[in-house]
Amino acid sequence: MFQTVFADLHVHVGSDRFQNPVKISASKDLTLTNILHTADNDKGIELIGIVDCHVPNVLSEVKQLIANEEAYELSGGGIRFHNVTLLIGSELEIYDEDSQGPFHVLVFLPTVEAMEQFSAWLKRRMKNIRLSSQRVYETGRTLQKMARELEGLFIPAHVFTIT
Repeated sequence: MFQTVFADLHVHVGSDRFQNPVKISASKDLTLTNILHTADNDKGIELIGIVDCHVPNVLSEVKQLIANEEAYELSGGGIRFHNVTLLIGSELEIYDEDSQGPFHVLVFLPTVEAMEQFSAWLKRRMKNIRLSSQRVYETGRTLQKMARELEGLFIPAHVFTIT
């Protein structure tokens, strides 16, 4: 039987801690730290997936929370911030020769180190690493393989969109 967990696994960061845009259509007040505090103090969310952690300034904010001892990495994957477990992830767009149109995927990785490797890998395959939901100029199969090599999860998103 499943355990009840209050979760939101597809949350975008509106801006980084320096107020640079990350997800243009999201509120600029949605910084990583604000999201985590709101999830913990106001929403009762126990598990949250942030899908913009490949963005260098968002990733540096995760690392800063750990350095400041406000958060810590969990041995089985994820990051604990007060009463919230953070899944560090990335939402990406792919349009390759095997697809009938562009599609989005979520990649969640277990550690900051894995996300650093993934972000460096993505930087050579996208136009603007500082923004969310960017197109990755790589095949879906290659992206899935990379996620697997980093012990991550590869999850199709919005799969029921009808064209």
